[in-house]
Amino acid sequence: MFAVLNRSAFDNKTVSFEEHIKSEHNMWHYLYFIVLVKVKDPTEFTGPESYVYAMVKVIYQIMILSKKKILYNHWLKLVLISGG
Repeated sequence: MFAVLNRSAFDNKTVSFEEHIKSEHNMWHYLYFIVLVKVKDPTEFTGPESYVYAMVKVIYQIMILSKKKILYNHWLKLVLISGG
């Protein structure tokens, strides 16, 4: 779904990196697709929609766990600094 080529791979191509990300990897298309799978009935998903839905769930879980860990570490530092 995402390109694995970096900007330097486009140096000798007829399409610039900027043109490539505007047309083939437009961020608004990705956002639209994510919103689509969030609001669409999962029983009506296509194969790609099912895959993206599952990946978005995993990413959200990772983000939530990361935020909890950051908050816990911050709380722990405050407790240790205050001596309590």
